[in-house]
Amino acid sequence: MKIAGILTIGNEILQGYTLDTNAQSISEELNKRNIKTTIHLSIPDDIFKIKEKVDKFIIKNYDYIFITGGLGPTHDDITKKALIELFETEIKFLSDRHTIISKKFNKVNLPKCQSEILAISNPLENSIGTALGMYFKFKKSEIIILPGVPIEMKSMLCSYLDDIKKIRKVTNNVITINTCGIYETKLYEKVKFFISKNDKHIFFSFLPSYEGVKIRLTALSDQANLNKTKNELVKILDDYAYGIDKVTLEEKVSNILINKNLNLSICESCTGGFISKSLTDISGSSKFFIGSVVAYNNLIKQKIVKIPKVTLDKYGAVSKQVSEKMALNISKIFKTNISIACTGISGPEGGTKEKPLGTVFISIYYLDKIKTKKFIFNVDRKSHRLMTKQASLYMLWRILKEI
Repeated sequence: MKIAGILTIGNEILQGYTLDTNAQSISEELNKRNIKTTIHLSIPDDIFKIKEKVDKFIIKNYDYIFITGGLGPTHDDITKKALIELFETEIKFLSDRHTIISKKFNKVNLPKCQSEILAISNPLENSIGTALGMYFKFKKSEIIILPGVPIEMKSMLCSYLDDIKKIRKVTNNVITINTCGIYETKLYEKVKFFISKNDKHIFFSFLPSYEGVKIRLTALSDQANLNKTKNELVKILDDYAYGIDKVTLEEKVSNILINKNLNLSICESCTGGFISKSLTDISGSSKFFIGSVVAYNNLIKQKIVKIPKVTLDKYGAVSKQVSEKMALNISKIFKTNISIACTGISGPEGGTKEKPLGTVFISIYYLDKIKTKKFIFNVDRKSHRLMTKQASLYMLWRILKEI
């Protein structure tokens, strides 16, 4: 497998004013062609730093070195100056190209630098903007210099990979297994022996987030059998692996509800309607989703969801008893055979010794049965809602699998 290094240049990136999406775009396109990005660096508009890092990339024999940024006409666009010094070459002005591009964009005084490249390089045309890219080979490395504007960079990148180098895309060289309901450490313990037996031709990576852990399988050679490995892993993780690649837990739950001809209602408190939104974002959700109530205030819990005041006073709004009443009553109100309810403390205020910040109760009512779990998600308010949403859907998915 060939390897690549990416160098993004710009003070604005390091200062946090501009999000570097170029490195991600380049890595994605290279991954589709079975080229592995092993390093990505962001550096300032500094001639010494540019020369230093490009030289180090060359010394390490990267097959491809992608450089973005610093090709504009302003004083801080110094990428070409740095490369001229590093490669001890000269600048070359493409006058015919400059005439064409000036007419195309109706610019009389277009700076000459927009049509200048290193004398040792080949031009890489920009079909969207004016800055000209370039590419050349030095020792063992193919060096590609692209503008920093993302839409221009992407177009020129694909032109280089597809039209100039004709590097074909490899299908099914990456598979992602989506899991939920298990932490990364425990997940790894379950599969580490399996990985040790299969890591010669496949690279396994773990990608944790507040919605679960993704296991990404990347083929390292033609001998990798990704589908077979994926199926074996999913079997090992049957209680946790709910989908492949871009399949979400919302989509998985929605499909099961539709296929089983079940309908769903929801009563939310701490999530403020987030669970309902995540499900109704799915096309076709009207086939199973009946409705929901955001019972944020206790008066709504009493008057709309019919939670007795005595229950709220005795156990508190954040309790197993109230959560189960919410699930049971919303199911009755909307006449559904499945319901979800949650009540919790998202913070940053409201916690007690008995019920600390992050406490949440989730109840699933299904076919005259009810299941409740207590969680403590000690995270910020936004993440608490996300984790509560995902935990609710995971509980529902596990139940639906058994119905």
